[in-house]
Amino acid sequence: MNPPSRRSAAEELQIEIFRRMTPAQRVDCCLRWTQFTCELARSAIRQEHPDWTQSQVDRELGRRITGIDVATLDWERVRRQPEPLQTEDPTPAGDGT
Repeated sequence: MNPPSRRSAAEELQIEIFRRMTPAQRVDCCLRWTQFTCELARSAIRQEHPDWTQSQVDRELGRRITGIDVATLDWERVRRQPEPLQTEDPTPAGDGT
């Protein structure tokens, strides 16, 4: 049997650490990592655009996360009450399959 790679052993250790955490601790860990990665992205954006305001940096971060540039949104449409989602049942009524 081949010994596990270092990465594999590190991954197993991390999984075990997560298993020992309470759900609240796992959520807190996830939120902290999200904040950390957003700060890393903000830092990269600031390096690319040192003359940008914080608002421009935040907008670019949002664009990178969502793929949507909020400056191009139709805000009147966004403000309107959203219509309920229309879902189509892929099986005909009474088909039972």
